[in-house]
Amino acid sequence: MNKKLFTILLTAMMLCTLSVSAQTRGVIKRTNDGWVGLRTGPGTNYSLIRTLHAGDIVYYSSVGNGWSRVKYSPNGSWVGYVATRLIQRSSGSTSRSYSGYTQSGRRYGVIKRTNDGWVGLRSGPGTNYTLLRRLHAGDVVYYSNQGNGWARVSYTPNGQWVGWVAIRLIN
Repeated sequence: MNKKLFTILLTAMMLCTLSVSAQTRGVIKRTNDGWVGLRTGPGTNYSLIRTLHAGDIVYYSSVGNGWSRVKYSPNGSWVGYVATRLIQRSSGSTSRSYSGYTQSGRRYGVIKRTNDGWVGLRSGPGTNYTLLRRLHAGDVVYYSNQGNGWARVSYTPNGQWVGWVAIRLIN
C-alpha cells in the first residue's frame, strides 16, 4: 500500500514539475490602446478578468488558435488567457529583470512602465539633452551602460534610433 501511494505521489509531483517548466516567461507588448485583456477563456467572446499593460511580466503556455494560458504572477494569481501575439517571449530567471544578451552579445532590456506612460530617448546622457522621441513600456531596447545612471540605447538590433535613456527605466 505504501509503495502504491508513493508511486502516485511521485507521479503527481512529476506532473506538477512538467506543467511549471512548460511555462514561458514573457512580457506584454505595447498596443495602440495601452492595454491587453486577460480573459476567462481563449477568445474575445470570453469575459474580461482584468487589464494588463505593456511591460507586465507574465508566464504563459500556448493553447492553440492564437491564444495562451497566462499566469500574471509567479505564484499563479490572475490566471486567464491572452492573445499570443500580444506576448513577447523572454528568457531568463523568474526575477523582475528583463535584461539579457542577444546571440551577438548585445545587451537588451525592456522599457519599464512609468506614471506618464513614456520614457524620453535623449540626444545625450541627461534630461537637459534634446528629446529625440518617446519610448513606451514594453519597448525592447539594445543598450550599453555608460555610467552616471544613463545607457546608450538603440531601438533595434541594427542600431536604428540611437540615443540615451536613464538606466533605471530599463528592466
